Amino acid sequence: PDVMFFHNQSTTYGGNMGVYDVRDYEAVFLTGYLAARVSGGDFLGYVGTNPMPTVIRAANAFALGAKYANPDIQMQAVFTNSWYDVTAEKEAAQALIDAGAAALGMQVSSPAVVQASEENGIVSVGFSDDMKQYAPNSVLCSFKWNWGPQYVYIVENFINGTLTEGGDLFFGLEEGCGGFTDYNDDLVPEEIQKECDELYEKLKSGEIKVFHGAITDNTGVVHGTDGQDLPYDEIRSMNWLVDFMAGTV
Repeated sequence: PDVMFFHNQSTTYGGNMGVYDVRDYEAVFLTGYLAARVSGGDFLGYVGTNPMPTVIRAANAFALGAKYANPDIQMQAVFTNSWYDVTAEKEAAQALIDAGAAALGMQVSSPAVVQASEENGIVSVGFSDDMKQYAPNSVLCSFKWNWGPQYVYIVENFINGTLTEGGDLFFGLEEGCGGFTDYNDDLVPEEIQKECDELYEKLKSGEIKVFHGAITDNTGVVHGTDGQDLPYDEIRSMNWLVDFMAGTV
């Protein structure tokens, strides 16, 4: 009981046990916008690992960002049901490309998706690491985690005595968490880079909210309320896909 614990991406906390996560969907929204703007296509794909809430909300955020760029956008998500399966990741990417995807987003652990995209001549967005090195003719940028500000917050407040019991931390762009790598200048025109920089500032300030208003899922169920942010608990436990994205969780 004299030790403070914090568990990554969990939701159960109390006493000396805290949890923390990143509002990754803010930066992922921007990468969806980028993919739609550069590709110019009306159909995009997304490859995810296990369909847990953080992966599902990233898929939805990518889709919503793409729709912010192109109101006619349609999406399809495929989940590999594994944290690391190069074969399944590449097969999922190829299936989406064969279905006509003009760009791919991803939350998987290998570069298989971006490599499949390059082999087929379409653009993509990497995840977690800068994946341009694996597919320089495809990767527009990569989402990249940044947990640092949360670790600093936890340690500093534990040392100074203000953090006496575990809580629920959910930091985003405003606090310096989340983010993405540099744009691929060879693929992303300067005009679109400027658009994305402006969008980043609006997401960071909260002027644009990713999950806001009534959102219909692809089974017809409506989540949230017009004019209000989606409830925090529903963002943390998301288990549905937006209505213009085919796929199941």
